[in-house]
Amino acid sequence: MTQTRRRPAALEEVLMLSGRSALQDVPTATRLGLAGGDSEIVEGYLRREHLEEVLTRFGLVADAEGEVFLHISDETPVDSIITTALDLVERGTTRERSAAHNVLGSVLAQ
Repeated sequence: MTQTRRRPAALEEVLMLSGRSALQDVPTATRLGLAGGDSEIVEGYLRREHLEEVLTRFGLVADAEGEVFLHISDETPVDSIITTALDLVERGTTRERSAAHNVLGSVLAQ
């Protein structure tokens, strides 16, 4: 999606951040062995019941090349390193995918 209203930081406040957006959180980035920092993409989870409100409030429009990636859930999303790692495996850079695979491997080995 593309965001046409408000700042990306305001959108991040209403989402459970995941994937590359979650790497802005220093402990999350450190756990993955990454430097972290700001992302050009806003990626996060949102309950379906809040979707229309968020689409309108932030002017989100469908765009395959957009800077916003929403995961819509009927249940309350689980904020965990595993969720972040799974999203990085799917859409991260090569380095992020590798770090995510390492974390998932260590979690599965427990």
